Amino acid sequence: MNYELEKTQTQLAAAQERLELALEASELSLWDWDLLEQQVYHTRTEEILGLTTEQGQSMLLDLRPLVHPDDLKDLRKAMIGHLKGHTQEYYAEYRMRHADGHWVWIEDRGRVVERDEQGRALRMLGTRRDITKRLQNDEVLSAAQANSKKVKYLSEYDALTGLANRELFQQRLNESIAYSHDKTNRFALLHLDLDRFKVLNESLGVESADQLLVQVSRRLNDIFSEANTVARLSGNEFAIILRQYGSFASLRRLAELTLERISRPIELVDKSLIITTSIGISLMPEHAIEAGDLLTQASMALKQAKYHGGNTVEFYHERMQASALERLELEQQLRYAIANGELCAHYQPKVDLLTQKISSVEALVRWNHPELGLVSPAVFIPIAEETGLIKAITEQVLEQACNHAKHWKQHGYPVAVSVNLSVHHVRQGNILGLVVKTLEQTGLPAHLLELELTENHLLDNAESVIEEFTRLRELGVRLAIDDFGTGFSSLNYLKVFPADTIKIDQAFIQGVATNNADAQITKAVISMAHNLNIKVVAEGIETREQLDFLTQSACDEVQGYFISRPIPAEQMLKLLQSFRYKDLIA
Repeated sequence: MNYELEKTQTQLAAAQERLELALEASELSLWDWDLLEQQVYHTRTEEILGLTTEQGQSMLLDLRPLVHPDDLKDLRKAMIGHLKGHTQEYYAEYRMRHADGHWVWIEDRGRVVERDEQGRALRMLGTRRDITKRLQNDEVLSAAQANSKKVKYLSEYDALTGLANRELFQQRLNESIAYSHDKTNRFALLHLDLDRFKVLNESLGVESADQLLVQVSRRLNDIFSEANTVARLSGNEFAIILRQYGSFASLRRLAELTLERISRPIELVDKSLIITTSIGISLMPEHAIEAGDLLTQASMALKQAKYHGGNTVEFYHERMQASALERLELEQQLRYAIANGELCAHYQPKVDLLTQKISSVEALVRWNHPELGLVSPAVFIPIAEETGLIKAITEQVLEQACNHAKHWKQHGYPVAVSVNLSVHHVRQGNILGLVVKTLEQTGLPAHLLELELTENHLLDNAESVIEEFTRLRELGVRLAIDDFGTGFSSLNYLKVFPADTIKIDQAFIQGVATNNADAQITKAVISMAHNLNIKVVAEGIETREQLDFLTQSACDEVQGYFISRPIPAEQMLKLLQSFRYKDLIA
């Protein structure tokens, strides 16, 4: 009997030792709570909380003073919920203050093991362990995972707009092509570019330009479903991979809807803007079956849309390839023409309606091609602007115009000559030096030169442009705003730009005799300009009715085919000598 008892005690001691070793290995402490006697037994309080035996004995019953105040509410809720039988297990994570002052994260698990007949808890057993390191490791891991996701996001999406970036777009384009090869499905590639965004960016500032890009991106996302890819390729350049677009007609309608949605007013923090876009479209497999070819063709179509004035849609067609080659060849010929003096200035007179004499002329460039004859400016000017050749052309025309004006003056006709400035000179800010140098070389008095700048060019570096033109005006050079009424901020710039003259765009003049709105707008512009001591020129006069209306409306000068087409310098001298206003109205 004694042998059996000793054996049992030995087995119990061994089991107890194994339990303690297991608890030590698992870093668990045990607690045993007798709710009737309100006694609690804890183990490993020194290892977990740094409490000495004496400190531990005084804190065994109630550890609440050590619990972080922010965690007491949740801890109490978990404990009471289990004691009332609402949960099968008690579980809580909370902080306790270590003896050295730092906070230790604790994980408690426990269960009521004895209840009375009324269900009240009598005894509860549980474990406790320090999970501080685990949580710290979890935080590090979580931060690493979040950082990895962020890196992946930034590698695939545009940080400003949230749209797919060029890399993800290229990946999706390749996937769409592979899918179409396998499934014989079609898709469309739309290439978009915001019209005149560079001007807006330079004049409004980066912050406003970024706001605009974000709102444009939202509109594109609203138009195209998530099944499609909307990407920002660069600054103001976007692309859309459009799957299952249906018919050609429905695709065009969708593209035109995009134009309309983009052109709606955009409200920024301190202003409202209207911007338009151009769209070029290529189709898979009708136009190409390779990613590079598709994007090239969509870009060709986009350039064609830009060439036609923007705010339009163009589909790629094979003639564009030939057209691109023709434009490249024409560009080379234009470079040769500039170097070999094939470009010349023709002049269109402006008539003063008060004196009824030719008061000034506008210089307009013409290209006398040795094989093609006179090449229309509508053909070569866009190429010149796109390639930067317009800068050299403007300088040649300015020099010719000043020489011709001096020649007419020497013959007794001191008429002013107007020269259109290129946007390249405006952006580079070297207008003053160019004009002073040209006037010195040609000997033309400054008051006989007028420089014309469109409203849209005024937006380019507006502050520096105004400063430079103020200095030109101080020299005696006259300044004119061309195409007035077609830009973004006509009235605003009249307040600050040192203009002597505004030229009302022919789009308004054409309808003055038949359209009441055009007539009233024109009258209002004339009246406003006169109140600001600014002279008004109406361009594009083609009929006697238009001339009569402008005369009655007190317009200062008129210009257009009704008076004369642009003519060479020699013919202009003859016209100056022979012009009689009464012959116009006879």
